[in-house]
Amino acid sequence: MNQDYDYKLVSSEGADHFVRKYYSNRPDILTLFLNLKFPVLRSDLLRYLILESEGGVYSDLDTAALKPFNEWIPSHMKEKVRAVVGIEYDQGDDEPYVGMNEPLQFCQWTMASSPGHPIMKKVVSSVVRSLQELALKNQTTIEALSPSDGEVITVTGPKVWTDAVFQSLSEAMASSMSHVNITGMREPTLFGDILILPIDGFGSGQPHSGSWRGEGNAPTATVRHMWKGSWKHGWSN
Repeated sequence: MNQDYDYKLVSSEGADHFVRKYYSNRPDILTLFLNLKFPVLRSDLLRYLILESEGGVYSDLDTAALKPFNEWIPSHMKEKVRAVVGIEYDQGDDEPYVGMNEPLQFCQWTMASSPGHPIMKKVVSSVVRSLQELALKNQTTIEALSPSDGEVITVTGPKVWTDAVFQSLSEAMASSMSHVNITGMREPTLFGDILILPIDGFGSGQPHSGSWRGEGNAPTATVRHMWKGSWKHGWSN
């Protein structure tokens, strides 16, 4: 679907090479990443570093393209968009869904941005700081970190990502942005240069948030996520 794009599958060794290439002048990031051994923590941080450095589109292995990248952004917005973010969870008026701690959460299994976008700079800084704080809290080293699923979500996963997105939206709109401004969204909406896709953009087929539950794929879906979740403790394939 994306014949005009180059595709890179990044291995663990390739991740180390990438970070040495782009962050040799940032020892706070380079040393932390090279010492980080817990796979999902490395994977989470790496995706933010890739987009901060090179830009482009990141997507997890357990995803499939439903529409070409060039169709993700409405034609009348293409000259303005510098980052694309999708909603993962929108509680709305429903009861909280199991495992979700925020009323609205953005997914980080798929995302896109231009190089150096502020949204990526924010999340990289937050993750580095949060990992250092987690190691201190648990009285261990970065290398020996073995976090719970909840700590992963908070420190490197959807929670820290969602916080960074809302911070960037607030700056773009010169107003405090929260789930109240996003909940119930059904059309792609531009905030400054950040395009927010509604729930079915990246997260159709989920048993919550009013996402598509019909046969096939939602008409507005761009990516299908398989929810393998192999990083989670006790997760059975």
